[in-house]
Amino acid sequence: MSITKILGLSWKTTGDYVHFVTLLSSEIGHCSKRILLSIIARLFDPLGLLTPFSITLKVLFQETWRRGFDWDDVLPNEFQVQMKAWIEGLDYVRDWKILRCISPLTWDGGSQKELIVFADASEKAYGCCVYLRTTVNGQVFVNLVTSKTRVAPLKKTTLPRLELLAALLAARLLKFVTSALQLETIGNSYTCWSDSQVALSWIKSNAAKWKQFVQNRVLEIQELTSPERWHFCPGKENPADLLTRGISAREMTNSNMWLHGPAWLNESQPRSDEEIPDWTREEEDEDARETVLVMTLVEGTKNLLEYDRFSDFGKLVRVVTWVLRFTTNCRPHQERRSSSELSPGELENGGISLLRCIQRERYGEEIEQLISGREVKGGSPISRLSPFIGRDGLLRMQGRLAFASSLLYDEKHPIILPKCHLTLLLVKNKHYMMKHAGVDTLVTAIRNNFWIVSVRTLAKKICRSCIHCQRQDARACKQAMAPLLENRVKKSPPFSVIGIDRAGPLLPVTFNRKLYILLFTCAVVRAVHLELVDSLSLEDFILAFKRFVARRGHPSIIYSDNAQTFKAVHKVLQRELGYMGLDWKFSAPLAPWWGGFWERLVRSVKSALRKSLENTKVSRVQLDTTLQQVEACINSRPLIYVGDDCNPLTPSHFLIGRGSALSPSMVEEYVEKVSDLELREKCETEAVSQFWEIWQDVYIKNLPTLTQGGQKCDIEVGSMVLVREDGKPRLQWPLGVITKTFVGRDGLIRVVELKTKKGHFTRALQKLHKLELVSEVKGGGQSESDPKTTVEDRAKACTSDDKKLQNSPVYTRAGRQRRAPKKLDL
Repeated sequence: MSITKILGLSWKTTGDYVHFVTLLSSEIGHCSKRILLSIIARLFDPLGLLTPFSITLKVLFQETWRRGFDWDDVLPNEFQVQMKAWIEGLDYVRDWKILRCISPLTWDGGSQKELIVFADASEKAYGCCVYLRTTVNGQVFVNLVTSKTRVAPLKKTTLPRLELLAALLAARLLKFVTSALQLETIGNSYTCWSDSQVALSWIKSNAAKWKQFVQNRVLEIQELTSPERWHFCPGKENPADLLTRGISAREMTNSNMWLHGPAWLNESQPRSDEEIPDWTREEEDEDARETVLVMTLVEGTKNLLEYDRFSDFGKLVRVVTWVLRFTTNCRPHQERRSSSELSPGELENGGISLLRCIQRERYGEEIEQLISGREVKGGSPISRLSPFIGRDGLLRMQGRLAFASSLLYDEKHPIILPKCHLTLLLVKNKHYMMKHAGVDTLVTAIRNNFWIVSVRTLAKKICRSCIHCQRQDARACKQAMAPLLENRVKKSPPFSVIGIDRAGPLLPVTFNRKLYILLFTCAVVRAVHLELVDSLSLEDFILAFKRFVARRGHPSIIYSDNAQTFKAVHKVLQRELGYMGLDWKFSAPLAPWWGGFWERLVRSVKSALRKSLENTKVSRVQLDTTLQQVEACINSRPLIYVGDDCNPLTPSHFLIGRGSALSPSMVEEYVEKVSDLELREKCETEAVSQFWEIWQDVYIKNLPTLTQGGQKCDIEVGSMVLVREDGKPRLQWPLGVITKTFVGRDGLIRVVELKTKKGHFTRALQKLHKLELVSEVKGGGQSESDPKTTVEDRAKACTSDDKKLQNSPVYTRAGRQRRAPKKLDL
């Protein structure tokens, strides 16, 4: 069997049919948008024979763009299923045989030939197909010539307009086929069919009465084809419907209508032209009909300048002034002004014109009433202001200060302005001119010249959105006091749950280097254990920790701050102890109040040493002895209220069984008999049990309640904050954006992760000052609180603002600005 390649297709000369043998299916593990595009590119179909099958893949590819997938992202399961079904359909395409011959006779005029075009559209795609109808001795042959389809645009378009686009595509394809087959020399006829009555009514009517979109396309269709050649057919009999909604490969290969058109084309007398109804009712053509409105325009009622695009009132006034100068220079018989800088008089006229425009836009009806000599209606929002037209043509407030000779005209009769974007820019400009004044001062300054509706609301909005004011006035975030940890209010042996901290340095006279105190405190019974160490090194800390374990027992849970030594010890102990590793919990960075139960005891130790030693010079041994005595004294402090009727509970009761280790205690003589030892053990057990009952009934219940804190903080991911750094001026505190929040067991945010220009940091909530940047107007009318902006965008914005505020330019003696050297990030 002879096979020849023609136009990228395989032609079997024996049977005179073409087929698609070059299509190769491959197993695709994870389909992505890149792989999807490569499969579409492999499908070579110049005649459009596979368009009902291939359009499904193109629509699927458009959906990946609509959902915003990246090129190598793994597509969801629904895409994978459709792709797998499409690839399996290639097996039907390989076995599909299509006759190459579309006409049984030659083109010498011995037969009657007619081109028939079908056009259709759906919400997903639109397209057309061309058939050649040949009549030989009363026998009719109809075959598909070519087809073309396109996916619907991403911009939402009405279905009648898509049908019109399909008709235009059909007209262009008809002209191409007529030229390619050289049918214009024989004078054969053609017919065009569509199932859209709206599109047909547009084509058969005068294009001048439609809007620009419909008008341009109807004109081109009428140039390429004759409107009388366009007919209506039902959607079920339109083969172009197959290529707009898409069908499977099996349905396409078994579809006789796709290759040979609808059944009525094979009749000797095909369907005649049906009369198209007059489809020009207003409710159907409202989207396309060109509407001519006759109305009276009042000068200034429509603003040609888009105020929302500006973020600075001064720039807006200058733009309006330049426009006024241009219009003045364009008028004949007017004195042309030079292109020099704007004069103060021109700027004043530009500002007045701008205010007049905004007044006529918002209060046009009230101005017309005042011009005609009537009063403003009571339903108007400015009726209570007794408005009138001033000598400059502006709407002003009457007020009760008309006879105050000491006031200026603007102060007696302020200009009335609505609450809008323009007045927001005016208040913002006044806020900067008043050196970031507060709300009351700002409102007072504005009312010297203007009476703005809801001016206090605008002033508060501007002050809240001003980054310079927030950097100085923003208060620190607060959060309600957290409940006590379960480990602190649960019975456990002494020093099983501990907190660790360091104190010092100390400098004894016989020692040439500094000494430090390592404090271990029990979180349950509040006992302390003090160790004197020679340095802050890792080795000295591990030795002190081993001494503590040998005397007090191995702890199960350890709390500490984020010191590097503690983190290093944690890793070493994990390696040494293995599965018996400690549960070490670290507090938030730079948050000493998180370790209140050990920080308070550090203060007690320092105070006792300071009062005991004063300026006495001691040796290391004397210092260690004094430190052990201080430990015993602190463990003898009362844990409950000291009354007159009982001995208070102390940590020493849990450690040595009595209130103080420094006071003498008589030990009774006893005979070492079994009964005496059992009695002694029973007495000690009862005493310890009594200590725990007092601890639970008196000590735990008298701990401080949740009286501090305040309302719930409303900080969230994406909030812009000021990060407090102790020891630095407020203006040097960096700006940051919250990227992650950490919630405590009570459901409240305690710690956040934020991004600054120096990198990512973790800070406690109380270290942050939230900046309420909620409505700061930028160029283009977009606010900083726009939900479309991402956390990364706001982080870049705050970093750039921080650099502007902190890094002022440096100039040389010659006046040139010095630039920072570029360093490689190696």
